Amino acid sequence: MIADERIFSKPIRGLNRWSTGVLSLCFILLIKLINNYGLRTFATVSRRFGLIPASLDTFNTSLYVNPNSLGKFVVLSVFCLLSVLKYEEKHGMRIVAYITCLLTFGLMSGSRAFLLVFSLLATIYALEVFLNFRSNKRIAMTMLAAALVVSFFIFSYMDSTVDMLNKRLASEDVSGGRFGIYQEYIDQLKGSFYLLFGSGMQEYPKKYNIGASSHNLLVEVISMWGLIGLVIVGVWFISLYKALNLSKHVSKSGRSMLHYLPLIGLFLHGQVGQFFLSYYSTLPTLILAYMTVNYGHDKQNLKSDLPEHIA
Repeated sequence: MIADERIFSKPIRGLNRWSTGVLSLCFILLIKLINNYGLRTFATVSRRFGLIPASLDTFNTSLYVNPNSLGKFVVLSVFCLLSVLKYEEKHGMRIVAYITCLLTFGLMSGSRAFLLVFSLLATIYALEVFLNFRSNKRIAMTMLAAALVVSFFIFSYMDSTVDMLNKRLASEDVSGGRFGIYQEYIDQLKGSFYLLFGSGMQEYPKKYNIGASSHNLLVEVISMWGLIGLVIVGVWFISLYKALNLSKHVSKSGRSMLHYLPLIGLFLHGQVGQFFLSYYSTLPTLILAYMTVNYGHDKQNLKSDLPEHIA
């Protein structure tokens, strides 16, 4: 099994601790910036939240988080929370508070991957909620409340963040040079022994004489472990999913894909960022995403087993 059943039986507690941890890190970084540079000026010193300085010799980044990783954590956390909200409306106020804070920090990260992945998943989420509006009225109102609060903060207090996002999205290379990196790895892999067996995980970019990691899950796996490793990783992902032992007996009316959105978000982020190379976060984020899938299926089964007038 991916994790002990007790973890899956307490998804709200685990998600609460995860979200609290992510927000604690963000607030610590925010306090550090404000303490060092002042409330009104810290945004001009740090061009992207996560301690990416406007000038590389401005300050010591002894405590930081990669802005793109922060964006990934925000997407994962927000859609795990929204999946819980579908079945646990009594936690609505807490979830709105978490989501509001998380989205604010996600926007401050300036991550284009965050904006793209979040927009796509939010569209899917909104479509399912509003296509079943009668059974999702409270969720729709909660989403609207969170969107209004975040919009208020953006347009009232985050002018520098909005300007930074506009500049990043208006740049000629929206991919941040990733397409060029992909091509470099592909060129190096063509006809190479590494294509079949890979070069190993340790400092693999140096072995290809490339100055950056691959920033793509498929290219990363092939570069490190070859095509053989790609097959093994694919089997591993499938075995993790099968280990959930999800019931296939869910009524059509009770089916939902909302609890799959965190896992889809992780996969999409993996196409534009590091995945296995960020080993310190790979397993925790995967566990949380799979835990949400399991939680959603359990709730669907419970709802399907209830008499129609109760469900």
